[in-house]
Formats: sequence, C-alpha cells, structure tokens
Amino acid sequence: MSKITMPLLKIELNSWLDLKKSMDAVPNGKMTNFGKYMDDKYAFNNKALLNEADHNTALLLIMRDHVQEIH
Repeated sequence: MSKITMPLLKIELNSWLDLKKSMDAVPNGKMTNFGKYMDDKYAFNNKALLNEADHNTALLLIMRDHVQEIH
C-alpha cells in the first residue's frame, strides 16, 4: 500500500474541502468522496476508502493505514 506524509494529507484535505464548498453551491453539483479521491490519486488500493462517504472517517482510515512518519 502506498504511503503519504501527514503534512501532504492535510494539504489534500484542505484542498478537497475548498472544492467541496464550491460544489455545494452549485445546483446538482457532483463531488467525488474524499476516500475515493485519495485512493485514486495515490493508488492506496484500499476498498474501504472507495466506499466511505464520510470524509472524516476516510481521513481516519488514511491516517491509520497510509500515513508515514518522517524521522
């Protein structure tokens, strides 16, 4: 499974939240859930992320399974 750093995850989440905020203002706007977005972009190959609709839960799954600490 792919790994990312916590600072990169924070950047991705903030970017996705900004986009979501914009899309929420568009009638019938469609938004890819955060888990699917991250799984596609970083090739996590995590089926739980693909189906997770809640971005907070997806964030926790990514932190648990895919965040690598830099030493």
